[in-house]
Amino acid sequence: GKEDTLPSKFGRYTLVEKLATGGMAEVFKAKMLSAHGFEKQLVIKRILPHLAADRNFVSMFIDEAKLTAQLVHTKIVQVSDFGEVAGQYYIALEYVEGFDALALLRTSAQRQVRIPLPVSIFIVMEVLDALDYAHNASDHTGKTMRLVHRDISPSNVFISRRGDVKLGDFGIAHAQERESKTQAGTLKGKYGYMSPEQVVGAPLDGRSDLFAIGIVLAEMLMGRRLFTAPTDLDVLLMVRDGRLERLDKYCKDIPAELEHIVRKSLKKRVGDRYQSAGEFRDALGDLLFRAGLRVNSRDLAQIATDYF
Repeated sequence: GKEDTLPSKFGRYTLVEKLATGGMAEVFKAKMLSAHGFEKQLVIKRILPHLAADRNFVSMFIDEAKLTAQLVHTKIVQVSDFGEVAGQYYIALEYVEGFDALALLRTSAQRQVRIPLPVSIFIVMEVLDALDYAHNASDHTGKTMRLVHRDISPSNVFISRRGDVKLGDFGIAHAQERESKTQAGTLKGKYGYMSPEQVVGAPLDGRSDLFAIGIVLAEMLMGRRLFTAPTDLDVLLMVRDGRLERLDKYCKDIPAELEHIVRKSLKKRVGDRYQSAGEFRDALGDLLFRAGLRVNSRDLAQIATDYF
């Protein structure tokens, strides 16, 4: 159909390139054209047609978009617009010129090099900054929103060529999770980044996100997946029971203090983990300080240049 011919007009946007199709939306790189040759790049996330017909889902998507638009932080991908074009609902997001942490992990694996420890720590600290803000954010009435990201994985951690780290897909995951109860297979591939309480369907708070970013940290340190098994069910059971054999096997050479931090973030019992993103971030910061290491976005930008 005409869908496939890009660039194509979509309301006041021009869709330039399809970036991905997920369980609930297609994602496009787009630009907005205005008077006097003003042009801005952004990302358009458009609800898939079969979901756009589901009133329930659309109202959830709208609620989430409203929430997410209230999160204003340099380390969170910003929502700039929300609307519909001929019955197709979309959300417009900041475009991060760069790559995601999944690409970073894959490239380092292909080149058989480890991501430098301080850089891995830096990336996770930046995400924890974003979570510290989001977990404590209040809405325009001043009420705490009690947001939980629910979908932290390497493909949601964006890294710009300048070395900025931004957490994407905030709040959208909530709609996706509720939707997946009717839409089988929506969460496929995400099992390896869930928390034990998510797997069993228990109520979630911000500490679930801390487990998930703990997985990302472990994977950057090991250079391989933490929870992986032949079937989805095996992965789910591995996560549910908090089994860390792969960490035991592949983390032999990381500093003991860092290993302690990683293991604490991956405790099966919620009460045994870090209790806030700030606490987790500061534990990593103290480690860098004691080791006399200083890392910033320039170091990450250098890695970006080397890898990509």
